[in-house]
Amino acid sequence: MKKIYFTILAIVSILSAGFAQNIDSLQRKQDSVQHICAQAELYINTADSLIQFGQQKTRVISMSDAAKASDCVLKAIQTDKKFNDTLAIRNDFDRLGQAYVLQNKFTEAKWYILQSACISRDARDVPHIISSLLELAAVKTVIKDYDLAQKDLQEAIVLCKYEYNVPQQIVAEKQLAALYDQTGKLKEANSMVAHYTLLAEGLRKANAPRYMAMQKVKIRTKKPASADVKQGATLADVEVMTPLN
Repeated sequence: MKKIYFTILAIVSILSAGFAQNIDSLQRKQDSVQHICAQAELYINTADSLIQFGQQKTRVISMSDAAKASDCVLKAIQTDKKFNDTLAIRNDFDRLGQAYVLQNKFTEAKWYILQSACISRDARDVPHIISSLLELAAVKTVIKDYDLAQKDLQEAIVLCKYEYNVPQQIVAEKQLAALYDQTGKLKEANSMVAHYTLLAEGLRKANAPRYMAMQKVKIRTKKPASADVKQGATLADVEVMTPLN
C-alpha cells in the first residue's frame, strides 16, 4: 500500500510541475504579446503626432517629421502582420500614403494607398474605397497622370451615389472640376461646378430644419443673459444664438 501511495504522490507531483510550467509558459507568452502590442501602439502614436494623421493639420509638417513617421509605421506593420490584423494594416498603409505625400515621394504614396484600397475592396468597405480613390486621384494629379485621376474620381462619384453620400460626392465633384480646369476642359469644369453647387444648396436646405431645431434647443437650455453677464461686463460680451439665414 505504501508503495502505491508514494507512486501516486510522485505522479501527482510530476503532473503539477508540468501544469505549473505550462502556466508559466503561457504567462510569458502573454507578457511578450502585450509588450509587442504596446510597442506597436507606441510607434503608431508617435507617427500620428508627427503627421497629425486623421485630423486637421495645425502646423506645417516637415519632411523630416514625415520620414520619422514613415519609419515608425513600418515598424508597427511588422507587428500587425504577425497578428494578421487586416484593419490595422490598412490604417498603416493610409498613414504611409500620407507620410510619403508629405515627403513628395508620390510613387511610394500611390503604392500604399492602392494597397489600402485593395483591402477595402476585399472587405467591401465602400466609404473607405471612396476615400482611397480621392487620395489616389490627388496623387495622380500631382504626377500629371490625369486620365487615371479622372477615372478614380468618376468611380468615387458613382460609389457616392450608390451610398447616398452627398457630402463626399460634393468633395469628389469639386476635385474633378479642378482637374477639368487644370487640363483645359473648361466646359466640363463649368458643368461640374454647377452640379456640385446645386448639390450643396440642396444639402443646405435639407439640413436647415435640423439646424434650426438644434439652435432652438440651445436657446431653450441656455441660461438667461443676466445670469451669464459677469460684474462689469456688457451685453456685447454675451453669446447670442442666431438662426440660419
